[in-house]
Order: sequence, then structure tokens, then C-alpha cells
Amino acid sequence: MPSRDGANIVSHAGADGRRVLDFAAPVLFQNKEVGTVHLGLFQAPLTAVANLALWLLALLTLVTAAAVAIGTYVMVDRLTPPLRVLRNSLQELAKGHYDYRIASGRRDVFGDIYATFDSTAAALQQRHEALLVSSTKPPTEMKTQITATNEAAAS
Repeated sequence: MPSRDGANIVSHAGADGRRVLDFAAPVLFQNKEVGTVHLGLFQAPLTAVANLALWLLALLTLVTAAAVAIGTYVMVDRLTPPLRVLRNSLQELAKGHYDYRIASGRRDVFGDIYATFDSTAAALQQRHEALLVSSTKPPTEMKTQITATNEAAAS
């Protein structure tokens, strides 16, 4: 393989049959070639180091993938219980248990979500109770009661 500066790399078998990489480069003096320098390296150790580097790279890839998998598992394991609490609470609300609340002292995003759930459940409970009271009234009073409840919830 000649390069742009005149160096050549050749692979050939040595006297003992082992493969040798021969690096040849011209020696220049005042832009005249006065000789050539040859450096011979056995290919087997270089190939062994290259193969070792590939195996280590593969091992590093596996270790990294395992670390990512474990980290993902830990994150999901930490996020799943609060989401289950929210899911169960929403199911209770869907069943008509408007008095159901999430009693949590969390001070994170889930605490904010739980507080929002509690205020939503309280508003639904008030509307439900207002509808129950107004269902015993004549239809005109019921419409007025629903409008008043909606306006109160909006403010």
C-alpha cells in the first residue's frame, strides 16, 4: 500500500513462516532519496490485540446494555406504585365513590397529581350531592340549581 509520502506497507511471510508487516519509508536528504528504512512487525501479536479490543468492545456493549436495562427496571419499579394508586383511585371514582380521597403527604409531582385528584373528587362529590338534592325539586328549580353549581365550580 503506497502512501502519499512514499511509505509502503507490505505483508509477507518471514523465514520462519510467520506473517510480517513490513513498513518501508524513504530516507530523504535535501529532497534526494538516500536510502530506505524498513520496520518489520509480526502480524500475530497485532491481530491478537485487535481481536482482544473487539472482544472488550463487545463486553463493554453488553455491560452497558445490562446497566441500562437494570436502570430502566429500577425507574419503572419506582414509578409504578404511585401510578397504581392513581389508577385505583380513578376506578373508585368511576364506581361512584365520590368521597374517596388519596391521603398522601408526598412533595413531588405525584403529590401534586394526588392533590388535584382530591380536589376533582371533592368537586364531583359536591355536584353529585347537589343533583341528588335538586332531583326532588320541580324541573325549573333543578335547572337553576345545576347552573348555580356549575358557576360555583367555575369560580
